[in-house]
Amino acid sequence: AAAFGIPQFELYVGGKDPFGVQGIPGSPPAIVVGPSINVPFDPQTRARIGRELFAIHRGTSILRTRDDATIAAIGVAACNIAKVPQNAPPLAVLAEVERLLRKAISGKVKGLLPDICRELVSSGQDVRGWSVAAMLSLQRASLVACGDATTVVAELSSIARERVPEVVAHDVRTHALLR
Repeated sequence: AAAFGIPQFELYVGGKDPFGVQGIPGSPPAIVVGPSINVPFDPQTRARIGRELFAIHRGTSILRTRDDATIAAIGVAACNIAKVPQNAPPLAVLAEVERLLRKAISGKVKGLLPDICRELVSSGQDVRGWSVAAMLSLQRASLVACGDATTVVAELSSIARERVPEVVAHDVRTHALLR
């Protein structure tokens, strides 16, 4: 945690996934680990904890729980709320995401949005492309935390460790991770 600039965090045990790890941003941030996780941590648990701590540090915790279209809609909705024009592809979930974001966002954050959104738009970055790159950054943090590429590739691809060799040869995300 200290390596990611997180001097302290709260630790909770619980959740529906017995081996799950979920980061929760806040002050202080929190980590929720499943009830079946024990110490010493196995490589998969170390990978997940590293990923979540990095996500908290970067402010990208939401990425693992939303699809690329929703992530893109959040970026577009934020720009719409900030009244920063942008060229965005049509997104089926945009109206709903924008409604929810308007409702959830504080006045203080709304005041910060224009500068952030102008920077986002001027970067020319495709929000979906950013989402994919940010997810790969989370996986790289997992790799650094556990030191076991097979564990991270299995998690990234949602496959058993034994199937990793067949995936490595053909999966673009795995190539990007290992590169």
